[in-house]
Amino acid sequence: MDAWSQKIVASIEKQKKPIVVAICGAADLGKSHLSKEFVKSLRIKGTSASHLTLDSFLIERSKRLKQGKSGYQIEAYEHLSALEAISQFKQGQPIIYAPYEHDKGKQSCSLETLEPSTILFFDGVQSMHEQFLPHVDLSVFVYTGDDVLKKLRIKADLTKRNLTIETAENNSESEFLQYKKQIEPYKKHADFQLFLERKWSYTLQQVTQTDTKQLASTRSSQF
Repeated sequence: MDAWSQKIVASIEKQKKPIVVAICGAADLGKSHLSKEFVKSLRIKGTSASHLTLDSFLIERSKRLKQGKSGYQIEAYEHLSALEAISQFKQGQPIIYAPYEHDKGKQSCSLETLEPSTILFFDGVQSMHEQFLPHVDLSVFVYTGDDVLKKLRIKADLTKRNLTIETAENNSESEFLQYKKQIEPYKKHADFQLFLERKWSYTLQQVTQTDTKQLASTRSSQF
């Protein structure tokens, strides 16, 4: 692992178990990728860990569009079901959920089960929302430059969500404004802030934990 990921893992391992780690930030910045890599690293060390994405609780895209809801709004999610899932994890119970299929814009017909573990990585644009925060023990906020963010959104809309170029470009600015309003304010409250330099390459910009001084930027190679 790189220096920045070692720092985050070390902080996780100090927490009283079970713990929830929120991986928050704009869409399409690799939050799920990061979560899975952290899970892999902890399992190698013999620690049980699992990953749940808030996207699994997204309302079907066609319904959201009719209601004028952006994926950056908490109302776009079955957030009470997500909250119940986190509560089940804290109680040592398995979580049964249906993954969201972005290319189809709806949840899968197949259910998956997360077995009990000591660490849950909970990723999503609203994973630091006030409803979830009382259950979150550690938080990581992922961000990048505004121009890069807009380009990544268009690319993901085309390749991940199967939208037309016209729709993707029309959505870009409105989704960016929603991010600025709904999500970016969480950044200052995160325990760790990660800056996306390029695909799968991050820089630890700041640690905001009270027991840790602000770090100088720690360069990373790929995770």
